[in-house]
Amino acid sequence: MKTEKVLLGVLVGVAAGAALGILFAPDNGSNIRKKLSNSGEDLFDDLKDKLQVYLKTATDKLLSVKKEGEDLLDNGKAKAQDAWDNGKAKAQDAWDNGKAKAQDVTKEVKNSFS
Repeated sequence: MKTEKVLLGVLVGVAAGAALGILFAPDNGSNIRKKLSNSGEDLFDDLKDKLQVYLKTATDKLLSVKKEGEDLLDNGKAKAQDAWDNGKAKAQDAWDNGKAKAQDVTKEVKNSFS
């Protein structure tokens, strides 16, 4: 951002210097007005170009941050799904083990009364 301010200051200084040089040059009024108009248009074009470069850079950075955010979100979703799947599998294993132990205990109780 500091570089842009310096460049803008330089451009404004150059434009002001050109305008003063034209005003003090020995020329008639219509030529001076034409030169000032051309200088103003050149300055406007330069500023427009700088703004377009700045906007392009800002847009590129914004898109890069957006992409990083989407990647992080996708990664987080994948990790959450893995955790869910692992937890579900562990719960199913615990259920199956508990069910098997309950059946074993039931058999032992039945056998002890037989």
